[in-house]
Amino acid sequence: MTMKFIKYIFAACAIFLSTYVYSQEYTQVTGDKINGIMNNIVNVSSSIESLDCNFKEVKDISVLSEKQTSTGKMYYVKSDKIRWEYITPNSYLFIVNKGQTVVKNGDRIDRGNSGAALVFKQVGKLILGCVSGKKIVDEKQFNASYLSNGKNFKIVMTPKDKRMKQMMSEIVFNFSTKDYYIVSIEMKNSSGDITLITLDDKKINVPVDDKVFTL
Repeated sequence: MTMKFIKYIFAACAIFLSTYVYSQEYTQVTGDKINGIMNNIVNVSSSIESLDCNFKEVKDISVLSEKQTSTGKMYYVKSDKIRWEYITPNSYLFIVNKGQTVVKNGDRIDRGNSGAALVFKQVGKLILGCVSGKKIVDEKQFNASYLSNGKNFKIVMTPKDKRMKQMMSEIVFNFSTKDYYIVSIEMKNSSGDITLITLDDKKINVPVDDKVFTL
């Protein structure tokens, strides 16, 4: 193999890699394109009567050398019931049911206007909005920008409320442009910690026992 041919191989690889990386980059979406994608998301979401899925959460915490991984289950029933339950390595859950929020951590249960319940009420409201398509972006609570790389569509939201800013500096919803279902949720806090949640094994419009939304 001649040196000239090797150079051609390296050049071809460089072009391929640069094209691949470029294709994965997100660019700003504006105007009618936002409206078109959002309409597709809302149309798909509004057809979901119930959802049963698994989730995996990976936390990248700045003061820890290793990422922290948790797994759990999510249940949803249209249009205002959600149960988000961590199963491993620790048991922890929150429920939003007709506007009421309950948080359970071990034997402790927080309801109503406690600090934990208020935060998870907002998080639950955001997740409900994405799954139901009812109101994905609350302009009173968040500033939003929209990005796409062709395969996925991101809604990047930054909270306006001071209390929410203390808990998270940014939340990102990532949708597939193939079926317009939500793929992942990413949250960042003011200290630079990142939480990435991916949803899989989705069972759509299957029976969900109403008991899962009560404690």
